[in-house]
Amino acid sequence: MMKRKRRPAADLERQIPESGFPAGVKAPSALLLVMLLMLAGLCAFLLRTKDDAAVPGAVVESQQRLVEGLARSVAATAGQGVNDLRTAAAAPAVTPENVLKSHPQWRGAAILDGKQTVSAFGEPVPVDAVPQTEDASVTPVPGAELRMVVAVRLPKGLLVASMTAGVPFAPLDGELEQGLVLLDRNGAVVATRGTAPAKETSDLLKRAAGTDQPGNAVVKADDKRAALVAHAPVASDNLSGALGLTVATTLKVPMSDPVSRWPGLLPAAALVVIALTGFALIRVWLVWPILRLRRDVLRVAGGDLAHEPRRTRSKEVGRIADAVLICQHRLRRRTRRVKRPRRVTSSIAVVLAALGVLGWSAAVALTAGRGDVAVPDAVVAGSHSRLGGTADAVRRSLNDGLRDVLAFAHLNGTQDAGKLGSAVEQLAKQSRYRNVSVVDRKGEPLLSAGRTRLREVTPPEGAGIRLQDTTSTVPVLFAFAPLGDGSRVVVAEYDIEHLSSLLRRAPGEVRLVDAQLKTIASTHGFTAFEELTAERLRTSAIDALAGKPTTVVHAGSVVAARALERDGNELGWAVVSAEPASALDLAGNAEQRGALLVALVGVILALLLFGWHHLVLVRPLRRLAAAADRLRNGHTGDTIFPQRQDQIGTIACCLEICRQALVDGVGRLGSVRRPRGAATDVTELMPAIDEPARR
Repeated sequence: MMKRKRRPAADLERQIPESGFPAGVKAPSALLLVMLLMLAGLCAFLLRTKDDAAVPGAVVESQQRLVEGLARSVAATAGQGVNDLRTAAAAPAVTPENVLKSHPQWRGAAILDGKQTVSAFGEPVPVDAVPQTEDASVTPVPGAELRMVVAVRLPKGLLVASMTAGVPFAPLDGELEQGLVLLDRNGAVVATRGTAPAKETSDLLKRAAGTDQPGNAVVKADDKRAALVAHAPVASDNLSGALGLTVATTLKVPMSDPVSRWPGLLPAAALVVIALTGFALIRVWLVWPILRLRRDVLRVAGGDLAHEPRRTRSKEVGRIADAVLICQHRLRRRTRRVKRPRRVTSSIAVVLAALGVLGWSAAVALTAGRGDVAVPDAVVAGSHSRLGGTADAVRRSLNDGLRDVLAFAHLNGTQDAGKLGSAVEQLAKQSRYRNVSVVDRKGEPLLSAGRTRLREVTPPEGAGIRLQDTTSTVPVLFAFAPLGDGSRVVVAEYDIEHLSSLLRRAPGEVRLVDAQLKTIASTHGFTAFEELTAERLRTSAIDALAGKPTTVVHAGSVVAARALERDGNELGWAVVSAEPASALDLAGNAEQRGALLVALVGVILALLLFGWHHLVLVRPLRRLAAAADRLRNGHTGDTIFPQRQDQIGTIACCLEICRQALVDGVGRLGSVRRPRGAATDVTELMPAIDEPARR
């Protein structure tokens, strides 16, 4: 039987441990190739436009936000009615006549003792609709006109008043046949504004009235248009029970044409080419030279001095191969000179592969990830309606505040300071106020309720709404009215945060500006009284203050502006909004967001590609090449430690065996003698000790 030939390289290879996956010089390029191919598939999937003939999501969202804001306005009107009656109930002499004179919005008022009417004034109040068990209640009463019957408890009996209610104001689009309706709990329409609901939306409206959650639905109206219904219930945490009302909008929206295209196929194919090219470049220029060097150096360190390492153009691998070749010549007692050819660093392949992925990511972000998206007219109309409703909500909040102050002055004008305390505290409970005070003509406070006043004010003559100044760091807006003989004035300071919360009903970034275009309140961070700087915003605000409300699409944003109706005050302010078109729920925006996502993932993979190869391959290879240069130059006293248990670590172990063979002789080849200590320890040569003689 023939004896198997012994292979020194195989014997030595079994003595040197190498970790398995994910360690090794092949793993980074292989895993990153798989990741890049997966990214190419993600790119092809995300960068696609598949839109059936339907209503754009931005239109549905805009109308949904509109009815939610209007529902909050209806609830705020009901809550305002409760606050007005409570303020009236806190007055010393509560009579239905005083209630109607102090609050002109009331149509009729009465004082009840159970179901019996003690006194009444104005239109008859539907007493049967008033619950007797609640401290405060609001009851809608349908009829020719919707009435809201408000009741608050007195020490003896109930104070009841009724007022006309309806759908809050919001500009509507006649071309879209847009209409607003107010539904009761049975689905009956109790108030309307704009175009009356079409037949195809009647079932949708009935279903909307039966739910306590906001929602929307779309039905096909004809071949080119669809009927949209969005609804929101009227509810308030400050009122006992639900009002049982629902605000809904109906309109007919042009359906978009069906679109099906895959613009992401081309960049996905380009990424596949870049990934395969980078993979091949790294394998040819970095990985394969390392593996060839590993096989060659194993044979030399195993004792095969006749085998010379193969030469390569990879710089670091070539330097190590030259050092092994020099060791081989020295061990064979030869003085052959080794020439160094021109070589290129091995990291160039990694850099080129990473730059290829980075360039692809930049190209995707700059082409598919940018550009203006066409905004449908229905979306513009929705923004116009929402801003109009927001401007009306701000106007009503300011005017209701002034009306509250006038009613307070009418009901409590003759009371002394000792008896005004409870009435002031009751008025200060409303969320629109920061502070309510009774001051003298010099501005010195006599009574105060609520939070601390931002600044002392000297009330002007008469009654109205004023802004303290336009130079301070915080806007101070207040309503005022004289009490009795005019020696005292009630001053109610508005809460700017409350105004900002009303502005959030409009889309995008919304600002409340004065006639000089200085910011009073904003939904985003702002500096008090800073001027509008964007030219389009300034132009829209100027047009709105001139009585021309506008909503346009400019530079990728939907810009809208509307002035506040004065209604007796002299503010002359406007509300301006700017919503980026990229934030809208449109098919083109989904494609752009997908492009930015895959571009970001591409940047991450490019950094991972470079960092992983640099840390696991390039840096250890450079460190080993520096040690090989020292060994080539004759420094045999420095121990060469492997940094990792991979192919480069195997090369380091073999290079250390060659170094030990130069010190101890050729017999040192073929086996591993692991050094002790740390890699930072200084290597010392111990003197030989003679064997002691036998006794």
